Amino acid sequence: MNEILATSIAYWKSAVLFTALKWNLFERLGERKLTIEAIASLCQVENDTARRILRALCAMKLLIRADGLYTCAGTSLDFLISGRERNLSHFCRVMGEDFASGLWVDLTKSGLKYTVSPVIIPESPISVELFTMAMDNISHQGEAQALVDNTDLSKCMNILDLGCGSAAYSIALCRRNPQLQAVGLDLPAVTAVTRKIVDENELDERITLKSGSWQEVDFTEEFDAVLLSDVLYEEEKTCWELINISQKALKKGGTLIIRGYFLTEEENRLFPALFDINLSRNNPKHRNYEVTTIVKWLQELNLQSIETKPLTELSYLITGYKPEVKQ
Repeated sequence: MNEILATSIAYWKSAVLFTALKWNLFERLGERKLTIEAIASLCQVENDTARRILRALCAMKLLIRADGLYTCAGTSLDFLISGRERNLSHFCRVMGEDFASGLWVDLTKSGLKYTVSPVIIPESPISVELFTMAMDNISHQGEAQALVDNTDLSKCMNILDLGCGSAAYSIALCRRNPQLQAVGLDLPAVTAVTRKIVDENELDERITLKSGSWQEVDFTEEFDAVLLSDVLYEEEKTCWELINISQKALKKGGTLIIRGYFLTEEENRLFPALFDINLSRNNPKHRNYEVTTIVKWLQELNLQSIETKPLTELSYLITGYKPEVKQ
C-alpha cells in the first residue's frame, strides 16, 4: 500500500485496536479459541459488530482465525494482556481515551488552538493508576534496559528518583547495582500504585517511597545520583527549578541523570515530534524540549562534564556532575 495512503487511514487501525481493548477482548480471549458468537456474548456486543472488528484484527495480525474459531496471535499475547513482561495494554488504553476525547481531532480542526482537557481529571476514564501503569508499560519496551546499559552507578550507594512514577527505572538500576538504595518521590495517588509494583519486585527493602510534591522536599547533598525520568515537560521555569532542586540533593561529585523523549536539531525522529504535539494537546503550557535547551540549564547551574546520547529511537540521556569544589 502506498505510504501516504497507509498514513491517511492509520487512525482506522488505531480505532479498531482501541475498541478491542475497550471490550477487554484480548484479556477475555487469551489462548482460547472461540466463535464470533461466543466472543460477541463475552464482550457484550452485537454479532455483526464483533464480526467486523474481528475481521480487521485478523488483517492486522492481532487475531488468528481457523475453522471458524478466533484466538489471539502471539503479538497480542505478548503485548496486549496484563501481567506479560512486554505488556502495552495500559499505554494503548490511555492512547485510546485520548483518541476518544478528541484531543487530536481538535488539532485537525483548528491547528494548535484547542480547549484544554487534561489527561488525568476526576471524571476521566484515565485514572492515575492507569496512567502510571501506561508509563510502566513503556519502560519495558527497552527503555529501562537502555538506561541501565548506559549508566554506571557501580560506585553509587544511593539514588533519588524524583517523579518516580512506577519506579521502573529505579527497579532496573537496583537490579543492576546490588549496593544501590533508592528513594522514589511522587504524589500520593501515584505512590499507592508504585508500592504494589515495588513489592511485586521484592525490592521494598531497597526502594523507599515518599509521597508529596518535589517543591516541598529538602534532600540537601544526600544522594550520589538523582534521576529525572519523563518529568521535564512542563513550563521552562518549572523544569529549571526541578533541575535546581535535583542538583542541590546531590552530594559533591554526584551524578544528575536525565532521561526523556527529547527533541534534537535533526527533524527525523518521529516519536519525539509526535510526543511534543501530544503534550500540547493535553496542556498548552507543556512542551517537549530540545536536548540543547536542557544542557543549557545544566550549564547555568554549574554542572560539569555534561554528556548527551540517544538511548533508543525514542529517548535521550543527559548526564552532568556536581563539582567537587564549589565554583
